[in-house]
Amino acid sequence: MFKKFFVIFSLFVFSLLGPNVIHAAGGYKGTFVTKKILPGVNMTTPVVNKTMATETKTMATWIWDASIIETHPNEALTFLESKGVNKLYLQISYTISSASYHDFIIKANQKNIDVYALNGSPAWAAAGNEGEYQKFIDWVGKFKTQYPGSGTFKGIHLDVEPYLSDEWNTNREALIKRFQDMMMIFKASAASNQLTLECDIPFWYDTVTYTNSVYLSGNLAEWIIKNVDGVSVMAYRDQADGDNGIVTLSATEVDYAGKYGKKAVIAVETMNILETPYITFYEEGEAYMRSELAKVSSSFASKTGFGGTAVHYYDSWRNMKP
Repeated sequence: MFKKFFVIFSLFVFSLLGPNVIHAAGGYKGTFVTKKILPGVNMTTPVVNKTMATETKTMATWIWDASIIETHPNEALTFLESKGVNKLYLQISYTISSASYHDFIIKANQKNIDVYALNGSPAWAAAGNEGEYQKFIDWVGKFKTQYPGSGTFKGIHLDVEPYLSDEWNTNREALIKRFQDMMMIFKASAASNQLTLECDIPFWYDTVTYTNSVYLSGNLAEWIIKNVDGVSVMAYRDQADGDNGIVTLSATEVDYAGKYGKKAVIAVETMNILETPYITFYEEGEAYMRSELAKVSSSFASKTGFGGTAVHYYDSWRNMKP
């Protein structure tokens, strides 16, 4: 239970931060972060390609408390269907039977919802912790072998967030290198199991660079997008437009996705966050959130790298005001 809430907390707090807010004590503090837009991002009303206009876009969400698939599966699926969700990131709990996951996936697929195996921890990128993520890899592989046809996962969805580690401030290059090693292991495992690989990234990863002997040097956001099938960009703001809005903060990732033939899904927050209300739609409610997400979709309609939108997360979405 602690791990569940730690991961949820990290998703919204650190997704709003930029590298310029790292301070001497080794922590982070919230700030408004603006970013340059890569050439080619049109901030005006786009000319919509007819093929892209008819393409089904993702509406995704996360379920962190997987016990719901055993206690209230039909209630959860009814809610997801009513919100137009077609992609679900479902956390893997080793205390829940594979049969329960299988049964839930079958029901979800009947409602045209693809289900991805969700897991991750900042500790996965720490030295000597390979066994932590290998356990997840083994579980997914065993599940795919057990259920090779219907009722299996569409892919793997990772939420690792190595920047939550103290090592991000003291030994970042080595930490990023281990993170990249881990991602390549997941890439090979996903391919061998005929699964797609996706991950969550904060919008500010495009300001982080790396240099090492294996992956040479580059931009971390670009490297991740190049090596996975898709990303969910945690662009946690409560407005679509403006220098500090969702569109501006996620534009570079959408361009990178287009460059490599991948998809970037733009994610927003719905938790009640008193300290930084500008990163969540909790106060404004769902109707306002939907209107802002429509602006995001319109702004990126001509971009091949735009895959849709996502709402974090199931529990808080259920409880937000209309």
